[in-house]
Amino acid sequence: MDKKDKDIINSMMSLKTNNLQIIAEQVKISKSSVQKRIKKLEEEGIIKGFIPELNEDNLPQQITAISMIRAKYGPDYAVKIGGEISKIEGISSVYYVLGDYDFVAIIKAKGRKDLEEIMNKISSIERIERSSTITVLSTFREDPTAFYRLDD
Repeated sequence: MDKKDKDIINSMMSLKTNNLQIIAEQVKISKSSVQKRIKKLEEEGIIKGFIPELNEDNLPQQITAISMIRAKYGPDYAVKIGGEISKIEGISSVYYVLGDYDFVAIIKAKGRKDLEEIMNKISSIERIERSSTITVLSTFREDPTAFYRLDD
């Protein structure tokens, strides 16, 4: 992956588009070159797809919650328990962290009942000791692309 490939990826993420013409204009190469490079990046497994930015104001109501999860330490517990948490529908992100908790899960629930079901699934995982969950009242910024800026 060279600088132009990184520029293309950064352009896709900052502009939140996969429109070849717009990307080509920003990175200053031809549209066909952008297309070839994106195809190559997909074949190499660097790009897995393109996710549209959703406007939550125009979608059905959903609850975002952040759950800090404590687990019983043991061999490979991070991989095993993190993997189990990751399989639960409604969990958008799982992080293995340092500190008082072992994992942080970002939850996108369809409502209170769905959130309760997700939390019950987390609690039922063997070696989960407890969790502390907070619900989000307002979202001022949520940009998953902000974490993945590629340096030159």
